[in-house]
Amino acid sequence: GLRPFVHGGASLVTTDGNVEFLRDLATRPHTFHPDSQELEPNAPTFLVVEDVLSLSEGLNEVQIFDLGEESHHTDEYLVFFFPSQGILCVGDLTVVPKAGRTRPPNSRELGLKAFVERVGLEVETLVVSWRLEDQEVAIPYEDFLAIFPE
Repeated sequence: GLRPFVHGGASLVTTDGNVEFLRDLATRPHTFHPDSQELEPNAPTFLVVEDVLSLSEGLNEVQIFDLGEESHHTDEYLVFFFPSQGILCVGDLTVVPKAGRTRPPNSRELGLKAFVERVGLEVETLVVSWRLEDQEVAIPYEDFLAIFPE
């Protein structure tokens, strides 16, 4: 859960619409089975992604984008791009079946493609973190682009 991270002093990366919900989760009483956050409470800190938030350490960088309604899924939707590696991590904006594609692109996939083109990301690999059992976790971005008619 989130509470051990808050207790440990981690900043929570989220969108503005989630701040109060996450604050409530982090500060809600846990008196039946007290956890470290209950026994020694820390106030949560937030890094709010409004459009893009870049975090780096040395040569490593991640750019966190809020696709918002462009995701065609939710009002706020974070994706993570690692520019040095060309890796774009998304949750459930696409389905990459192991057996091959049998349907045209859906609105989420159209939105993801439009976002990548609009922002100008140089994506080499697409990673899907919210996948079904028979889905690939990572695919070459060119394989993702192949689902779109010319």
